[in-house]
Amino acid sequence: MKVLTFLVKTSDRLVSRLLLSALLFGVLGAGMTLLVGAEGTRQWPPHQLSYVTMVVIAGFAAYAAGVSVLLRAALHSLVRAVDAAPHATQHDTQVESGTGTGTGTGTGAGAGDSAGDRAGAPPLPQSGASVVA
Repeated sequence: MKVLTFLVKTSDRLVSRLLLSALLFGVLGAGMTLLVGAEGTRQWPPHQLSYVTMVVIAGFAAYAAGVSVLLRAALHSLVRAVDAAPHATQHDTQVESGTGTGTGTGTGAGAGDSAGDRAGAPPLPQSGASVVA
C-alpha cells in the first residue's frame, strides 16, 4: 500500500510538471512564431500559413519540453537507484575473484589494452584485419 501511495504521489507530481512545462513552452513557441512572422511581413493579423506554422512550432516546443521533463525524471530516479545500491570496492572485488593485490606481468586484461573490462571475451581484431565469420 505504501508503494502504491508513493507511485501515485510521484506520478501526480510528474504529470503536473510535464503539463505545466509543455504549456509554458508551447505558449512561448507560439508567441515567438507570431512575433517573428509579424515582424518579417510587417502585417497584422498574420496570414493563414502563419497560424499553421505557429501551431506546428508550438507543438514541437511542447513535445520537447515534455520529453525533457520525462528524461530528467528518469535519469534522476536512475541516479537515486544507483546511489541506493550497495557498492563493492575494488579491493573487495579483487579478493573475491582471487587475483590478490600483487603486481602482474602486464599481459592480462586491463594491463594497457583497451579491453580491460572485457575479461574472458575474445580479443578485438586489429585495424585493417578482416573478420571472417
